[in-house]
Amino acid sequence: CSSDLQMLNVKDLEIPYYVPGSSQTNYLKNLSFELNPNEVLGIVSRNQVSKPALLACLLQNQKPLSGSISIGKQNLNLLSGKPLRQARSLIGYVSCENDLLSGRSVLENLELPLRFRGLKRSEISHLTTPLVEYFDLHEILRKRPRNLNNYEITKVKIARALVNKPKVLIMDDITSNLDIKGTQNIISKLRHMRRNYDKAIVMFTQDIDAIKSICDEVSVLHNDQIMSEGNTAQFIVNPKHICSQDIIKSFARAELPWAIRKRLKSQSANGLNAIVRTAFIDAIAPETILSHIIDNFGIKINIINSYSELIQNYGCHVSYIELIGNEQQIELSIDHLTQNRLYTEVLGYVT
Repeated sequence: CSSDLQMLNVKDLEIPYYVPGSSQTNYLKNLSFELNPNEVLGIVSRNQVSKPALLACLLQNQKPLSGSISIGKQNLNLLSGKPLRQARSLIGYVSCENDLLSGRSVLENLELPLRFRGLKRSEISHLTTPLVEYFDLHEILRKRPRNLNNYEITKVKIARALVNKPKVLIMDDITSNLDIKGTQNIISKLRHMRRNYDKAIVMFTQDIDAIKSICDEVSVLHNDQIMSEGNTAQFIVNPKHICSQDIIKSFARAELPWAIRKRLKSQSANGLNAIVRTAFIDAIAPETILSHIIDNFGIKINIINSYSELIQNYGCHVSYIELIGNEQQIELSIDHLTQNRLYTEVLGYVT
């Protein structure tokens, strides 16, 4: 298939959803994004109540009030009956829940979507065997889900989502129950898969490390809208929207040493030093900028931590700095850092 026939295009969706305990109907509005083969879109949801409604529409379990969801040139919202059932096989879904059938073995769980299609045993084996190999499932094929750990369950769920060879894979917080090693292994598998199997992937996640590792673009679901942040490096270094800035701020605070985190105050005052996170993408000499604020504003700095990482081929550089001085000196220093293209976020204040 040509790449344009595999593109996911979501345009101008309006979707009703309901808040538990409320009789009021809310609406997701003007939701739009598109995705090409081999691309991964990360969607960070700030509203866990509205997310299920969007997922239901993407999976064709609910029709939107308006708008379209297309794969290639096929508008899925115009389909019903058998054509709709066939179109659903173009989309694979990995839930955040353990939705494997508890009374079936791993192999039976893998085969079930294919049995529903009425495929022969040889055809089922032809489709499942490569996935068993790829996800290294040989030793657990006869086990029941209750005897698996979270990492094994996640591998089986992804493999099951791929048995119909979908063009689009939608994943919902799949790393939320995994430890660091498990998350790294799953992300490594997905990175290899997106390079070699022409999958367009939509990843709903709160995991910033997972976003940095695999996503090409990032959007935020907030205030009943999807707001695009552009490429992942930009989202990490210089987020555009206030809700995205809050997300990165929370992530940044978690990166601070505990001895500093527990002392952080939210309001500035004389006698308090500012803890800031500065970030930039390549081509900036931060040493010169920091020297300038020391020389011109009488500020002292204490570099708490600093690191560089490659995010989707962009060199991203992050520093956590304590600015030591009075309120005016700190304010002037932060203004100067920002004016010189260092994204600067005040995380709090300490004595």
